[in-house]
Amino acid sequence: DKVEVMNPLSRFINDLMQDIWKNESVRFKKLYEYYMNMPEKQITALLESNKALVYENDGNNMTSLITCGCQHFYSNFSIAGCSMCNLHRKSVETAAALTALRDRNRCKYSEMVCKSFTNARGVVQSRTIHEYLFSYDFLNPMEIPDECLEMLLFGEGGVFSRKPWIYEFETTARSISKVRLKLLKRYVGNRDIIIRIGVECADEFIRNEWLNKNLFNQQIIDAISLCHEEGIKITGNILLGIPGFTEELSINQFIDTVHWLFSCNMDYIS
Repeated sequence: DKVEVMNPLSRFINDLMQDIWKNESVRFKKLYEYYMNMPEKQITALLESNKALVYENDGNNMTSLITCGCQHFYSNFSIAGCSMCNLHRKSVETAAALTALRDRNRCKYSEMVCKSFTNARGVVQSRTIHEYLFSYDFLNPMEIPDECLEMLLFGEGGVFSRKPWIYEFETTARSISKVRLKLLKRYVGNRDIIIRIGVECADEFIRNEWLNKNLFNQQIIDAISLCHEEGIKITGNILLGIPGFTEELSINQFIDTVHWLFSCNMDYIS
């Protein structure tokens, strides 16, 4: 059988990230086991007051849902993730409780994710222009299961009694599939959709062996094509200022990435 050998630098960066988060990894696993043995009603009682963060600007709304977190970050009880990421502001306790609830009862987990929205905004009664529902990886069923998609978006039972004109979701290129995109379109109807993915840089070696992203160029190219086949626009997030790089190297990498993404037919760049 073929044995896959990890690049030495990649192993170093991944080990470094695991070392940085090692105490939180131990804590997360203990908390997860604790919540796995707790009655479901008790877990939901602890979680039901969670409130999403909301940002509003001229008809554009971003709602940061409370979920079990990034599955690249919380991976098999060994926390690591991308080396440049600073998004993990939510507590390990909440992530552990939601992960345990998800593994026991996906419907109850989905209810808690939706409740984080309604606790912050209620059910939105008026039609809005642009709704950005943020989770770390919206098309990953481990974070947003099918049940959660339906509870958030489907018909009058979702969090919007009238569908906004534009929906935006953050995900990763590796989570984008024809099946998930079609399911998303089924729930939002004929509204415009924008998918946002983290690209960081065009150089695959830097992205994976230095930033610990675990994302390959072909996956990005395939994600763009799949979105366009479904009539969905796609945005690529680029880093301007890569950790450890000089200003000149960062600018050159940024410019190369802009050119590469437009050559791949990326619609927007952030």
